[in-house]
Amino acid sequence: MTNTDKDIIEKVNIVLKKIDDFFHGLEPSLKNAISRDEYFEQHPEITDHKNFNFSLSGDDIINQKIPYNAAGCTGRAKLFSKYAQEIGLKDFSIVATAKKEDIKNKNSGKMIDGHQLVSIKLSDGLHMIDPGKG
Repeated sequence: MTNTDKDIIEKVNIVLKKIDDFFHGLEPSLKNAISRDEYFEQHPEITDHKNFNFSLSGDDIINQKIPYNAAGCTGRAKLFSKYAQEIGLKDFSIVATAKKEDIKNKNSGKMIDGHQLVSIKLSDGLHMIDPGKG
């Protein structure tokens, strides 16, 4: 069975709402959300700050109740993927972006700055969405 654009968009909206509901359930106001640094201060057992959000799965984020900023865009993309798979949304990809200068200086020891987006395939082509924007 082929999904129509309408079906895909409805599923995307369901997934985005689930992500919003999850994070707002932890922190009602994301404008005042705890920062990643504050989260690390509250959890001294986390020692690898650079790779923390990359190491989490969607289930980890849910089970450990990782807040919005601590999960970061990588965590939000992982939640999108988890929830999308649960409802049968298949025509999507996670797209990683990176700053060109950070890639050139990859041996500097600093984390490569970037962002994670979702690409949705519709009949007229690919559409990018930011799962952190709802």
